[in-house]
Formats: sequence, C-alpha cells, structure tokens
Amino acid sequence: MREYIKLKGVVKFSQGIQIPIEDQSLNKMNGSVRFVRIVDYTKSGGEPPRYINSCNDKYLVNDEDVVMIRYGSKTAGQVARGISGAIANNMFQIKILDESKLDKNYLYWYLAQESTYQRLNGSQSSSTMPAITFGMIGDFEIPVLDIKDQKKLSEMFSIYQNLIENNNRRIAILEEMAQSLYREWFVNFRYPGHADTVDASLDEKQGNPKLIDSALGQIPEGWEVKDIGSIAKVKGGKRLPKGKKVLDENTDFPYLRVTDFKEFGLERSKIKFIDEESHKANKRYVISIKDVYISIAGTIGRVGIIPSDLDGSNLTENAAKICDFIDPYWQLYVLRFLRSYMGQKTLMARTSGSSQPKLALYKISEMPLLLPPENLLTKFTYIASNLEQLIENLDKKNDNLNKQRDMLLPKLISGQIEL
Repeated sequence: MREYIKLKGVVKFSQGIQIPIEDQSLNKMNGSVRFVRIVDYTKSGGEPPRYINSCNDKYLVNDEDVVMIRYGSKTAGQVARGISGAIANNMFQIKILDESKLDKNYLYWYLAQESTYQRLNGSQSSSTMPAITFGMIGDFEIPVLDIKDQKKLSEMFSIYQNLIENNNRRIAILEEMAQSLYREWFVNFRYPGHADTVDASLDEKQGNPKLIDSALGQIPEGWEVKDIGSIAKVKGGKRLPKGKKVLDENTDFPYLRVTDFKEFGLERSKIKFIDEESHKANKRYVISIKDVYISIAGTIGRVGIIPSDLDGSNLTENAAKICDFIDPYWQLYVLRFLRSYMGQKTLMARTSGSSQPKLALYKISEMPLLLPPENLLTKFTYIASNLEQLIENLDKKNDNLNKQRDMLLPKLISGQIEL
C-alpha cells in the first residue's frame, strides 16, 4: 500500500503577475521577457507571443517548471510547461521545496493525468467560473515514491513524450507541405505546366493562359470564381437534448466539441461521449469522413477532416460541416483553402460579435472560392490525400502512445508493475 502526502508539505505556490494589455507588446525589445498567458499553453499557434519589461524573478518560469492554470471552465486544474517567461496572474508555479525528495518531472506527470484534472475540478464550488485555490491544491495528495523510482518513472515517460513530440514535428512538416502545395498552385499559380513568370501580358504561346480579372483578383483564364455553396452544402451541428450531458466513458457515440479541434486535427485525449438516447435524438447532426468541419462560435475557423475511426460522430452546435460535395475531389481543396491565409482572413471578416464571436452558416456558404480546372484539382487531391493519410497515421500513433502512457502511470505508482 503506497503512502500519500499532501502537496503543501513538499511544495509552495507562486502566483503570476497581472500586466495591463497596454503594457504588453508584440515586439521583443532588449531587456524584455516573454509574457506567458493561458492561451500560449493551450492553443498551439493560436496567437503571437507577447512581451513585457523585466519583472521580479518570482514571476519567472523556465520551460521545465511546473505551472498550473488557475481559472477557466475548460482549463482550471491543467498543468503546463515548455515556455520560459513571466506567467500571468491566472496561473501559478508549483515550486518544490526539496528536489532531493521530490522530482520535478515526476510531479508534472502525476498532475498531468486526466484523473488528477477531474479530481481537482470535482472539488470546485463554482461551475460558472471554476478556480483552483492554493488550499485546494495544497490538500491534494500524491503517492510517496523513493526519489530513484521517481526519476526512473520520469525517464520512462520522457521517452513517450519524445516519441509524441517527434511525431508532432512530422505532422507539422506534412501539414506545411500540403498547405505549401495549395499556395503554390492556387495562389501563386505555379501549377504543373506553368511558365516561370506569370503576368497578364502572357499568352498561351508562352506556356500560360492569360490572367483575367475576377472577384478574387486576377486568375488564369478558364478558371472560375463561385461560392462554396455551389459545390457543397453547409450544415450546423446540434446541442444535446435538454438535461443531457457529455460523458467521460466510451459509449461508442463520440461528441465532437470545438475544444477538441486543434490547429491540425483533433485532440483525441479530450473527446467526450453521449448516451444512445442523445445520439438517436441528434442522428441527423453527425459528421462523416467525407465532410470538412469548421468551428463557428467562440473560437472561429478551426477546420479539419475527421479520422476514419470517428466517422459518424455527433457534432456540437458550435461547429458546422461542409458536406455533400458535388465531387469528392473538392473536399481537400476546400480544407486547404479554409486553412490558408486568405481563407482564415475571409472567415474572420464574416464573423460577428466581439464578446462571443459567431459565424453564420450562410456566410460560409456565400464565401467566394476559386475553382481550378478538373485535371489540376485531380492531381492536387492525389498528392494532398497521401499527405493527409500520413498525418492521420501519425496522429493515431500519438493517440496510442498517450493511452499507453496514461494506463502505465497508475500501475507503476501502485506497484502493479515494477519500475
């Protein structure tokens, strides 16, 4: 039987600093430090970094320090690390009093468990604005292991983490390859068979069609501009029936929320489920592997394609799907357009509301879209689909690695498996 000890006996807490928005800068100056906000930990690539003038050392963390998010309906109780700078006052650092008795990496991995997050959230008194108090986290108990065993466990989990991070780097490279292909062919018009220079004066004898004026600027002659609604339908998701809630246990009926949408793909580890009754009530609002999802409330413009194992998932009312394409070749083209600079800019321009941004379905349907020739679209889809498959395979590997790691930790700590 493992012995447990309260955190307040082995750590101390140091809250971050409050910095007015006017004192934050997007430009890094001599002597300035990174100002680390919740969004920097929770939304990869979501916003550019901000900087502040130098501050007291007690607010500073390095990329190995353990930080806990204090507030937020979806973030309170999450631990984070990996960024150096001054943390905001809605987070705090967990500082170990004696590192000869408690290993920093062991502490991080234990607190990073989904079960830890659920326990902390379950002990909160407020559901509207969940908050982690120092008293709450101070009374949280962790199992006592010999420091050598803590380090062994940390090393083992670092191996898992390195594999996951390596896969994430490969995913980012593949994603950029697909997006670069779209940009070269359909923005810069350097598609197969083009001449090296393209301008309106060139004629077909020099290898390129003329450029003609359009609603999207100059485009190659023979190409068209139509709205998304001319090649597909845009349909919304559906909120759960009254009185129903999402579930942690796998019921075979996944319910995809905006919080599950990452920069590239889905955050599989956080996906929730619904019961069969809710699924039947919302069965018209499922998403298939032939669709493109898009977030339309709160966080706007997260787009993607669901993996094959989540085909038929229920979709939140805060997201929509672009579906029923007149030709399946349009799916990946629309995905890449919506992830492009121009696609994202257009989505933001069509969004209304400041405190709670919303994007109407008809505004997606009416978005202008450049339609290239069919033979070029076919070539693009062939290359892009292969890249998409590689991305999905790596994402599934990461999902399995995460599950193995999370299953292993409690067994190692309990002694079921020897270190």
